[in-house]
Amino acid sequence: MALNMPFKNADFIKGRASGYFAQLVYSIRNAVVHNKETEFHLTYASLDGTFATLIESFLMPSLEEICFAVVAKQNTELWYSQDKLFFYK
Repeated sequence: MALNMPFKNADFIKGRASGYFAQLVYSIRNAVVHNKETEFHLTYASLDGTFATLIESFLMPSLEEICFAVVAKQNTELWYSQDKLFFYK
């Protein structure tokens, strides 16, 4: 059993890469945190060379770059105008 992805590698170059990337991250996340009989469950026992390479050489570096890009400059999607977060008033 493997991840059930609705796209192929070639689809990444057709202008919809961000949506496919999000689906890939979400599918791998689900494979790690969910354990259903009908779904692929990623554990240390099922982590083969392909998954290890995908996670270590592609996903983690890509997510790190995205995180740094988001917090490196002020933006409207994720930015706090004050130096503190107030959870209660």
